[in-house]
Amino acid sequence: EITEICCLFYYLHEAFNPDLCCKRLQISENDRLITNTVQSKYGTCYGKCIINSWLDGVYIWKFKNRASSDRRTNGLNIGIDNAKGEHIDSWIQGKESGSYAYHPDGGTSYSKSEGDGSFPHFLHRKDGTIMMKLVLRKDLSTLSFQVEDGEEFVIYSNIERSESLSYRMAVTMYHEESFELAHFEISLR
Repeated sequence: EITEICCLFYYLHEAFNPDLCCKRLQISENDRLITNTVQSKYGTCYGKCIINSWLDGVYIWKFKNRASSDRRTNGLNIGIDNAKGEHIDSWIQGKESGSYAYHPDGGTSYSKSEGDGSFPHFLHRKDGTIMMKLVLRKDLSTLSFQVEDGEEFVIYSNIERSESLSYRMAVTMYHEESFELAHFEISLR
């Protein structure tokens, strides 16, 4: 119980990490908003919270599209990556980076252990939302997403876990756009 309380205080404040963010991405609004300032260049920004893969828990991030208008946006990937944050100037695409990512505009997924999949598209409606949920349990570890108010869908059901492996939330952007981390919650039960 004491460990859980300590972990909750440690994880309480999730935001984008200025030390693990591509220089082409601007962070604002108390580190909760990222904006890509360069057209047609990949850049990744990682979260501040480190998720120990061996620690059971449920982690939920809710993101909000802060684009100035409704439009399709290519090049947005949302997921988890190794906590080292090694892909700042590139993208989280799974096979090469070891991440687990969802490309909502194309409805595809990328990971180091599974082939690309086909999932619901996110049409980038102004103020549209995407929820990402990471469940780490002894019997099953999953990464799922929910687009707008649609049905939650599991993209990965075999998230790698070990005592030496930690993850961070990561968002890759390609075009000039803005994305907000609107909410974060954690349950270690």
